[in-house]
Amino acid sequence: MTDQPPLTPAQIATLTSRSRWIGVAFLLGGLAILGGFAVSLISLSQARDRLQAEVTRLDHEIAARRRDMTQVESLERTVREARSSLDGGETAQASEILGQAAIETPAAAPPSAAPDRVSPGRIYFQIRAEGQVAMYRACSGSLRSMGYDVPPYELLGRGPGRTELRYFRPEDAVGAGSLITVLEGCLGEDVSAVEVPIRGVSPQQFEVWLAE
Repeated sequence: MTDQPPLTPAQIATLTSRSRWIGVAFLLGGLAILGGFAVSLISLSQARDRLQAEVTRLDHEIAARRRDMTQVESLERTVREARSSLDGGETAQASEILGQAAIETPAAAPPSAAPDRVSPGRIYFQIRAEGQVAMYRACSGSLRSMGYDVPPYELLGRGPGRTELRYFRPEDAVGAGSLITVLEGCLGEDVSAVEVPIRGVSPQQFEVWLAE
């Protein structure tokens, strides 16, 4: 077998340079893969938050409709009882039944009448621990005094790294900006306004997510 001639310094330098560039190419490829993975994780997290917000909104809608249905069923029972009393000639009992129903369920204003107060919006609170209930109470009282509708808080057990005020329609950005000052005052911490676009959400609906 014929011995191979030794490599010249120029050949060695060429091979070393090629090896170096191959290593750099592998490194860049690895970094690109890691970068894409990180972007995917961020996208998944944002998608999860959007879905969580939508699920929360639907939960609130279901709860509101259940309350409406319960009220309707109660009124139907009252009407049946009052009608039965009238059919039996018990006018006084029918009057008492209807009077009690009027106390429990105030009559709705006629369509032509203007409402006494128009709520500037609805604000939901998502807290992560029972220890944050006091923060909810402090802010909900202030917001209700301003006319906002503030339903009971929801305990999720998790939250963002920084307290957020989330809004779901681009035109609500101005309202969110006005609320930031109020929330920072009652919470005693910085609050970020975050747009989470979700179709079908009512105007001026917001969610406060307390930080972990």
